[in-house]
Amino acid sequence: HSLPIWALTLLSLTACAPDAWRADGNYDAFLEQVRIKCSDARLGRITIRQLMPNANTTDAYFMDVTSEFYHRKISKENYVNALEASYSARSDSPGIRCILDLIPKI
Repeated sequence: HSLPIWALTLLSLTACAPDAWRADGNYDAFLEQVRIKCSDARLGRITIRQLMPNANTTDAYFMDVTSEFYHRKISKENYVNALEASYSARSDSPGIRCILDLIPKI
């Protein structure tokens, strides 16, 4: 018997940081804004759309590091460095700039 796609996605995410997928209305709203406003923005050779959860795949690392940054567990500098290293992106790439512009200011 094969598992449905949503079950496989859930299983693949269990290795992520717990807050990457916990219920959090503010974080969910932030991710929806990233999906809407940054979808076509490039992060190295890929677009943000390719990193966001969908029916086919999700990039668990992107979701994990973005959650850590959103929840202020890592600094802006560490977040940008992580994206640069993992996706061969420049710090001023459209994808990084778009996400940084959406992060709520404290």
